[in-house]
Amino acid sequence: KDKAWIDMESDVKAVRNYMKNNDWAQIQETFDALNRKIEKQANLIAKEGGVPKFYIRILAELEDLLAEQLKDKALQKKFNKANGRAFNRMKLNLRKHNAKYEAEIKSFRENPEVSEDEAGEEEDSDSDEDSEDESDSNSDSDSDSDS
Repeated sequence: KDKAWIDMESDVKAVRNYMKNNDWAQIQETFDALNRKIEKQANLIAKEGGVPKFYIRILAELEDLLAEQLKDKALQKKFNKANGRAFNRMKLNLRKHNAKYEAEIKSFRENPEVSEDEAGEEEDSDSDEDSEDESDSNSDSDSDSDS
């Protein structure tokens, strides 16, 4: 149970990372793998009380990113061939796929609560970034004061 959940969460993190980089080929590949895991773990998901919030959230985020980038024609022209093809496939697949979870996505958009698991992860990642920034600045100042 935990391993399956961790696998799905790691795929969601990977998709988010690829979203930051506009790497649609990787987004599509990881998203397809995540969907296969969700389908495979249907019994576990039913026992746990429905589709995980982190999954609904990534569906909404992907939908938003797609809509945003559909408006930006200049960015689409910059995509390489594989990325452009993956972007178009995601556009079609996501629309069909999200139809299954329309009610959950709508309720998420109305009340975009961060699930407890994600809140801890995001705070951790934010604090990690902050601590890295601080440690960088501290190490710079330490090295300056040492010399």
